[in-house]
Amino acid sequence: MSDRRPFERLAQAVVAQHEQLLLRTPAPETATIVAGVSRCRRRRQQRNYAVGALFALIVAAAVGGLARRSAVPSPVVAAAPPSVGAAALGPIPPAAGSAPLGFPDGSRVLLAAGAVAEVRAIEPNGARVALRHGTLTAEVVHTSQTSWDILAGSFDIHVTGTRFDATYDEATGRLTVAMHEGQVRVAGPCLDEALGAPATKVFVCPTPTVATPTVATPTPDPAPQRPPPEGQGASMPCAVSGTCGQPIEEVAPAETVLAHADELRLAGNSLAARRSYRRVRERFPHTEAAAKAAFLLGRMAEDGGSLDDAAATYRAVAGERPSSPFVQSALGRTLELEHRRGRITEARALARKYLDAYPSGAHAAFASSLLKDAP
Repeated sequence: MSDRRPFERLAQAVVAQHEQLLLRTPAPETATIVAGVSRCRRRRQQRNYAVGALFALIVAAAVGGLARRSAVPSPVVAAAPPSVGAAALGPIPPAAGSAPLGFPDGSRVLLAAGAVAEVRAIEPNGARVALRHGTLTAEVVHTSQTSWDILAGSFDIHVTGTRFDATYDEATGRLTVAMHEGQVRVAGPCLDEALGAPATKVFVCPTPTVATPTVATPTPDPAPQRPPPEGQGASMPCAVSGTCGQPIEEVAPAETVLAHADELRLAGNSLAARRSYRRVRERFPHTEAAAKAAFLLGRMAEDGGSLDDAAATYRAVAGERPSSPFVQSALGRTLELEHRRGRITEARALARKYLDAYPSGAHAAFASSLLKDAP
């Protein structure tokens, strides 16, 4: 075995020199230690800032992705129907044809493309809309006081709550009514009838003409006729023998005077229309024409707010012609008027009378509702 002592002495000498070297190396000052610690802290903060910035970039990228996804067009939600008020009387603008037009009572009117119509009157319980040409869809909310009218040429579609389409051809005077719900009453120069759903019917009334006698000798062209002023009717053409310059109401047959009065009424010339209707009753008493004139005079009085005059005129319809279909309409309108005026006892008496005479009439459902809780 070799002697290890020389190696041990060498190792002890190396350790001793290392210890002497450490003793001769100065220890770091306090400031140096503090500076090192500060550097460590700054590095740690910088590391934290970097991590925070990376996190912020990730969040921003996520938000941007959400924003891009939300930018994809979503399904369009239809806006509420544009509503009309008193200031909206007059022609319905073409832009309103793409969406229903809402009314104060909750009813709606939708014009088809190319249709021409105007709002004539707006009331809390209804309105009057004139359809000049094309198709409209009406959705009328039913209440005990609902009173709506769709005017089309010489026709009047009276509605108390229903849904239907009305198409009017101004050139031919043809009215087509397609019922989807409920019931309406269509009145015109030659008709007055109810139409219930589901049904579609075309209404046409012949245009009345005044026969002109053959004149052997040529006559000069008549002077151009000026339109009558407000409150006056038209005159007969001079080409008709014995009628030159005379008012239509005085010389024309009943159908012609009625058609002329209808035109005046639908054109808004109420004063002249009333005069023409009254003249029909005076010249042709106890006829179908007189019964219709009385009924329309009652409707005009009701529309004008003269409820007493309207009720009195409605009652006169039966006196003109008891068998006229206008008697049923007049009784139904009187029933509604008495209910609107709060005269419940009178309204119930009229309801019993109506159901006895017309158990399936246009106002039968309303009459039955009044008698439901009657003592």
